[in-house]
Amino acid sequence: MTIETYLERLNGRDLDGCLSMFADGATVSFRDKRAEGRDAIRQWHEERFSNHIEVRLDGAVETAGESISAPVRLKSDRLEGRRLAELPATITIQTKDGLIATMKIEARIGAALKGLFGFGS
Repeated sequence: MTIETYLERLNGRDLDGCLSMFADGATVSFRDKRAEGRDAIRQWHEERFSNHIEVRLDGAVETAGESISAPVRLKSDRLEGRRLAELPATITIQTKDGLIATMKIEARIGAALKGLFGFGS
């Protein structure tokens, strides 16, 4: 399982390809929402696709055992509607048997403030 493969499928709106990378009972956490299980993760992806999400790597991918972490930049219609061209974030993935068991996407607020206002870390 590589984050690059997942992002390629996500950006290509390949729902079945994305879902094939998740373990049974997997969870996705994004903002204040959590999707657990295949049906909820399917719905989560469909919502992202409807907002035309695009996620690209923004630095080095770090791996340690079954943990993967990478800085990314998010773009979507929803963000543009809030006058944000893109949002810096970090994706953290825990794998089990080569599949995604948990995935958490967290905004890097300091980087977003720096981009918007010229300050932050």
